[in-house]
Amino acid sequence: MFKKALFFSDIHITSNQDPKYQTLLNHIKTLNPQDVSHLFLLGDIFDLWIADRQFFLTQYKELVEELQEKVRLGVKLYYFEGNHDLYLKKFWQNEVGAIVCHDALDVQLGDQKFHLEHGDQMDPEDRGYLFLRWLLRTPVIKWVAHNIPEKWIVKLGEWSSKKSRQYTSEVKTIQEDQSTKKMLTHAQKIYKKKAFDVFICGHTHVHYENKVKMYNNKEALVVNLGSWYDHPKSFEFTSIKDYQTQLLS
Repeated sequence: MFKKALFFSDIHITSNQDPKYQTLLNHIKTLNPQDVSHLFLLGDIFDLWIADRQFFLTQYKELVEELQEKVRLGVKLYYFEGNHDLYLKKFWQNEVGAIVCHDALDVQLGDQKFHLEHGDQMDPEDRGYLFLRWLLRTPVIKWVAHNIPEKWIVKLGEWSSKKSRQYTSEVKTIQEDQSTKKMLTHAQKIYKKKAFDVFICGHTHVHYENKVKMYNNKEALVVNLGSWYDHPKSFEFTSIKDYQTQLLS
């Protein structure tokens, strides 16, 4: 039964010494399964997480165990692959119990229809990134990620993460109005194919939260979760009349 959903995106945790890590961990610890029924991680939660490598399992052991416990107590956990966290299914779905999403997801929560995605496919003109996204998910790269020595995958991942973060911070967020316009255009396109009440994404690091008129003149709530670079936050949804972005400390 749906009670309340929490949404997180683009936290970009760099290590277990990162203050953002402790903030998220503390917030998850206080999550009461009697009040919160769904938890959505919409990608780029970590600045780097690839497959089921022991490096990440050890580094973030306490958070993983806390999320695993919430799942055991009945919270439905969804983890969307972003451009910093890849090949999650083997560990996060099979071991932790999360539902891992490689692409967008349409889901009903209570009376509301949601369209959820990381947001890295909203700009069809960004052909360079879209090609990179496709390349990283090919069988060859997937095999490499699971099989080459761990120290190499960590070094390669750190380099890739740095380049991706630089691209996001220096290119995508320079023109916030343009990023928002592309997001709204994308939301309208999705809505024409399959109507929704709520659209939530991340990726661009531009926070946006507003009710928007769709092509048929009906309203839908459109949210971009922003990032934790400006301030730690979660988006809480109970109903179409009861939702908020909560700043965390």
